[in-house]
Amino acid sequence: MAGYVAPSVVSEHAKIDLDIKDIEAAGTDWAAIKQIYMEGKNSAKSSGLRNLQSMSTSFSSGSDEYWAKIAHDYWGAWDFADQHLMAVLDGTDSALYGNYATGVYASTDAARKQVPLACPGLKSLALNSLSDAISFLCPECPGPCAVDSGDYKPSMI
Repeated sequence: MAGYVAPSVVSEHAKIDLDIKDIEAAGTDWAAIKQIYMEGKNSAKSSGLRNLQSMSTSFSSGSDEYWAKIAHDYWGAWDFADQHLMAVLDGTDSALYGNYATGVYASTDAARKQVPLACPGLKSLALNSLSDAISFLCPECPGPCAVDSGDYKPSMI
């Protein structure tokens, strides 16, 4: 992985990228995209498969994590990424995330297709990755992740 030597085996974690690749390859087969998003396809873990939806909802019950709080304050929901992507996949209108049944994003499959590739799944993946990277690189984390409590405890993917 780009010359980085991890202290533990992370190859299965890294395969979540293949889910994004498969979502792209699914074209406009919204049912297939939704299945990959919700159930996962390529990244095994001890209890089944990792999936992007679990990453999108990992902060749903609230969090003390600095970056999760920033995202929550901006979007007004802990599971903003999941809400957004489900509106896209289900082709429904959302006052907060866009009109995927009647609006410009619904006008062509090409326009609608851009959202699952560029937005929510990647937002949640980035938030989870940032959290994990901070916890690995800085276990005691005296920086911004400790702003509120000084006691950073990262979530696990």
